[in-house]
Amino acid sequence: MRLRDFNDDTWGFALLTELERELLAGLASAADTLGCKKAEHRLYQPPIDNPSEEETSFLDDWEDFVTTGFRQEFADALAVVEADLQNCVPLDGNSDDIPDDEGEHGDKAYFSLQIPKAHAESWYGALNQARLVLATRFDLFDSNGDETVAISWEGERPTVMVDDSSQNPHPVETRINAFLRNQAYGFIQEWLIAQVLSAEL
Repeated sequence: MRLRDFNDDTWGFALLTELERELLAGLASAADTLGCKKAEHRLYQPPIDNPSEEETSFLDDWEDFVTTGFRQEFADALAVVEADLQNCVPLDGNSDDIPDDEGEHGDKAYFSLQIPKAHAESWYGALNQARLVLATRFDLFDSNGDETVAISWEGERPTVMVDDSSQNPHPVETRINAFLRNQAYGFIQEWLIAQVLSAEL
């Protein structure tokens, strides 16, 4: 994955592998709270838990006006991302962005995606929603906020560490996959803040 500030109006991915393209294509599904009440509650948490009878009417109004607005905002952001992803194109085999060891005779497919900077906030919001849902759905953090899956950089190669003390119901492989997706989306968010969004402040 190679992120790039192309020009004053455009940012995007100068180089994507097929796997990385699929990672971006899976952003909407990662952000979907369907079937996960914990994630639904995390995104749309009401301001009052265990409301009294008098507070129920307030919460009904909160759901109608505030939560509905949040849902629409998230849906709009994901729609922008989905539309932008349609502009992902294969790179020519002779592109300067393709690694030297691949060149025109390499058998890997590479892609490029240019995105309007006007869409940067939508991408950031969609990435953030996906990370929150992944972390909640797959219990990537315990009740103390500590990671249940982490990367150790001791030695020459990174090692994925999985904490099973929490009796997490999800298969280890599924949790590792969710963790790596969460980390990748976070990397893109950090780049967006540093290279695009901060420049607009």
